[in-house]
Amino acid sequence: MFVEEYLEYIVPFYSSYCKKLLTVLLFYFIINASVIYSGYYVWRLTMTILDIASVDEIKEALINEYKRKLMLYSITNERLKKKYKMTFHEFEKKNIVKKMNYTWEVEKDSMEWEHAIEGLKSIKKKIKLLKQSRE
Repeated sequence: MFVEEYLEYIVPFYSSYCKKLLTVLLFYFIINASVIYSGYYVWRLTMTILDIASVDEIKEALINEYKRKLMLYSITNERLKKKYKMTFHEFEKKNIVKKMNYTWEVEKDSMEWEHAIEGLKSIKKKIKLLKQSRE
C-alpha cells in the first residue's frame, strides 16, 4: 500500500494535531529517504504531505518536536550534573569512568550524557535553521 492510500485510510480517524504530527513524521521520512528512493516516489510523498499541511505548519510541528527533544536532553544533562556534581566536560576531563573502575552504571551514564550533550548541540542548530527558513 502506497503512502497516499495509507493516509486516506488512517488520517480521518485522528485529530488535526495528530494529522500534523503524522505529516511531520512522514516529512522527516522523506528527508531521510531521499537518498534511498528515486526522486519520483519522494516527489509523490512530498505532494501528499503538502496536501495535508502547509510548509509553515510542517516547520512549526518540527520546531515543536525539536523543542520537546531539547527539553529531554536538558533534563538528562541536569540530572547527571546533579548526580556527579560536575559538568560533562569536567566528567570527561577527570576521567571519572576510569576512576570508578568502568562500572556499568558509570559507563551507561557517560554514554547517555554524551548523547544528551551532542543532542543539545544538534537540536539547537536544527531549530535555528528552521526558524531562519521561516523568515
